Amino acid sequence: MDATAQFFEKPISEYTTEQAINDGVLAPVGRAGGIQIILTTNLIYSKGLDNEETGPARQKALVEQGLKALEQPCEEDRDNGRLFRTIEFEGTELFVINDMCGIITIMLTDDY
Repeated sequence: MDATAQFFEKPISEYTTEQAINDGVLAPVGRAGGIQIILTTNLIYSKGLDNEETGPARQKALVEQGLKALEQPCEEDRDNGRLFRTIEFEGTELFVINDMCGIITIMLTDDY
């Protein structure tokens, strides 16, 4: 039984990362040190990160900024097995979440 099930008992429903990727809600954009990096498609489209000319470089800059933020210790880090940071990218506040299970997700605050 995983930690979520232990805390909340049996969930009403589950929505996996794989389902969210298949539904087009999340988009894998690469890997860093064996960890999958995922952006919400809402973030990609709202910030124009899908632009063929500028998107790849801006995505790279965003991911680097998110990874750098996760490296910084934070008093709010808990022993819940997850790191959560807030960053500003091109004037927009974003969340960067390392679930400590091999996935880092970067999203608009409204996507949370």
